[in-house]
Amino acid sequence: MNWFLLSLLCAFFSASADALSKKSLVKSNEYLVAWVHVGFAAPFLLLLLPFIEIPRLDINFFIVVIILLPLEITALILYTKAIKISPLSITLPFLALSPVFMIFTSNLILGERLDKFGIIGILLTAVGAYLLNINTARQGILEPFKAIRRERGSLYMIIVAFIYSITSNLGKMAILHSHLTWGRWQYCTQARYSLPLFISQFSLQSFFLF
Repeated sequence: MNWFLLSLLCAFFSASADALSKKSLVKSNEYLVAWVHVGFAAPFLLLLLPFIEIPRLDINFFIVVIILLPLEITALILYTKAIKISPLSITLPFLALSPVFMIFTSNLILGERLDKFGIIGILLTAVGAYLLNINTARQGILEPFKAIRRERGSLYMIIVAFIYSITSNLGKMAILHSHLTWGRWQYCTQARYSLPLFISQFSLQSFFLF
């Protein structure tokens, strides 16, 4: 039952992070909030450094990470912009599209093919995730799709869901080529290499606002 408890805690903390991010975006720059998502986790992960044995990394690992990092940073920026400019109730449900996209991206990237029962399971999971996130919509379960034309945040989140379907596969490749090390250092790496971009965007927006 440990996996069930961990899943519940993950869902709770993820939902809380989105709500707190939405609240902070009222007064804060979206690039700053985006960086906080990964930057504030880095110090806690660094505490694990003495207990982690870093294996010898091959060239495939570095190729995957070079491709993965820009996609992860792009998804993080679009995610933060989406929840800033549009209600959570019509943006978050679109994350349920990510496993649907993975039916195709996993086949292309990893060569993993699902049988019909696996596909049905993913579709049911996606529908369940969609319904769980739609509980605050006042106009019905189709409201997020109706809002695509008028809400840029919905379109941003669809792009995020597609990027996640790619980065999930690339992340698995990075983990396999690093013997689980990448899973522990992902946020630290993102925080380090995204910091100059976020600082420049934050400074630029602050300059024009001034």
